[in-house]
Amino acid sequence: MDLLMMGTILGLGFLFLIGFEMNKKAKVKLAEIELKRDQVALEKKKLELGLRSDT
Repeated sequence: MDLLMMGTILGLGFLFLIGFEMNKKAKVKLAEIELKRDQVALEKKKLELGLRSDT
């Protein structure tokens, strides 16, 4: 019974660590997407301002 309990605790701990790692990777990926979106918006704004200054 003690081995079963210990195995259950270790298994749950392992699942928790996997979940934590997946959550961390998802947050990093989301931050990368947001950064790319902001870079595109900035580039678009620069192009708009550049076109306006020429006219």
